[in-house]
Amino acid sequence: PRSSGMSTYISLIAALGAASQVGKLTLGSFISDSMVLQRAPLAARLWGSAGAFATITVLLDGTAVANASASSDGNWSLDLPPQAAGVEHTFLVSDGSTSITVADVAFGDVYLCTGRECSGIRTHG
Repeated sequence: PRSSGMSTYISLIAALGAASQVGKLTLGSFISDSMVLQRAPLAARLWGSAGAFATITVLLDGTAVANASASSDGNWSLDLPPQAAGVEHTFLVSDGSTSITVADVAFGDVYLCTGRECSGIRTHG
């Protein structure tokens, strides 16, 4: 039937799209400009994917602060050295051939609150 051919075509397009992402340096979905990372004394973690066994280097404000090696499936993660509270930092994440810049990064206290409207802690604004 005709629909079988169409589903094969769509599957092929999806596979080609996924294959084009293999080996490409990417950052985790929560890592973006204007983010806040936990300040010292705790370390903040960055993660993403790259080519298998790629060496990932992170520069903070132009200074190399951390390295990691991607696994055989391309996944990597690293802990940054604890940073004092501060704003307007810039990260450069590189695998040697591709670089990603993350700008306007702050280090501070990060809280995760969850619950329902009847929770004991109220937020305003």
